[in-house]
Amino acid sequence: MSIKKKNIAIYGAGITAKKVFKNLIKQKKSRIIAFVDDSIELHGKELFKIPIINFDSLAELLNKKKITEIYIAIPSLRDDEKTNLIKKIYKINKSISIKITGGVDDILIENQNVTSLEKISYDNFFNKKKIYDIYPLKNKNIFKKNVLITGAGGSIGSELSKQVLNLKPKKLIILDSSESSLFKIQQEILKNINSKSTKIITYLISIKEKKYLTDIFNAHSIDTVYHAAAYKHVGLVENNICYSILNNVLGTLNLCELIVAYKIKQFVLISSDKAVEPNNIMGLTKKISELLCQEFSEKKTKSNFTIVRFGNVIGSSGSVIPIFQKQILSGGPITLTHKRVERYFMSISEAVSLIIEAGNMNNEGKIFILDMGKPIKIFDLAKKMCNFFGYNLIEKNKKITSKNDIMLKIIGLNKGEKIKEKLFLHNENFEKSSHPLILKGKKEKHIKIKIIKFCKDLIKVCNNNDIKNLKRLLKKQPISYNKI
Repeated sequence: MSIKKKNIAIYGAGITAKKVFKNLIKQKKSRIIAFVDDSIELHGKELFKIPIINFDSLAELLNKKKITEIYIAIPSLRDDEKTNLIKKIYKINKSISIKITGGVDDILIENQNVTSLEKISYDNFFNKKKIYDIYPLKNKNIFKKNVLITGAGGSIGSELSKQVLNLKPKKLIILDSSESSLFKIQQEILKNINSKSTKIITYLISIKEKKYLTDIFNAHSIDTVYHAAAYKHVGLVENNICYSILNNVLGTLNLCELIVAYKIKQFVLISSDKAVEPNNIMGLTKKISELLCQEFSEKKTKSNFTIVRFGNVIGSSGSVIPIFQKQILSGGPITLTHKRVERYFMSISEAVSLIIEAGNMNNEGKIFILDMGKPIKIFDLAKKMCNFFGYNLIEKNKKITSKNDIMLKIIGLNKGEKIKEKLFLHNENFEKSSHPLILKGKKEKHIKIKIIKFCKDLIKVCNNNDIKNLKRLLKKQPISYNKI
């Protein structure tokens, strides 16, 4: 049975375009119709016996729907040039699939592989400054060290794995409880590895299982641990309270105990703005994890505990941006929980580079907070995305008058969702660190109970799925949580 091939145009005729062409030919799933280039000198010529055309000729092909996908293969394009080009293409044909090479999330990957291309660079919707060239990554905890990353298959964990790999560790140990996610990041790493000196080791286990974790710590002289493993989807966690607490809290406690027992030099906890005055179980588990790290940091140990707290990352699993994109391209409606909802945003690659940077700083259990700029109204983001794809966002009390109109549907706040998130507690002070985008907070005072004992009690009731006693326990200080 023959597979129907896609008709593809490659925008660009340089080195990257040639790489894209060769890769697509290898896959044998595409038919390259044309290369597109703005250079007058190239028009009418051929590349690999494929014609090089201008944008006007491409527009004709798009109008006739003879092209199903366009690969933009000009990494040198500025963000504004890329945005304008995408807008021009979508103005002609809104159903076309656009894939881009050289997006911001590929900057720190040296051997870029053109098989992994994003449909749209999310940077088109945010005015963020790029920091990579100005502040190169420090790697004292990574270079020629043994590094363990938990939750390596997730959005943050996978980007951590890639960036850590580029800093040439001796061993990169990646761990996840999801078979498909772990396999995916393993394959990406093996494709992009450029140093024979780095050994890649994978573990398919849950951080709840201390025995298996202990075996890993026994087998490898680990220097640095990045703890990104956690259940993070607020709605799912709210519907699976006890199991989520076991994963997020017991998992962190297991790791903290092993860090001290094996005298691991550096432990970095990936936290969340939802830990600030938590309104949901996910945020609560992050808050408890922060307190755990702070208590362990007070013990007489050679281990350095670092907490890095930040908001939403652009394009992560469950992010509103790919959801909006899918809704727009399917004709709507756009669903929004509340018109006044605001969130902090940062690209995954930028957040991860700052996590690595914060891990190099001397903190003594303090919390590092990433400067994410001003929060963004999700309603404004929805409008901006609609305009980008050539649509108008229409509110409920207005009529749809054009095929380019998309209806906005307000569905109400989900359980545990806030209108606004905070990065700081009211009693937290902070100061500038050695990096302009990292703030150094002071840990909370007046912790009235021992958090380790509290966690063990919490784990006991969750193992029994005892919601009644869980409610009673969570009302204690310093948690004072009564949202269940």
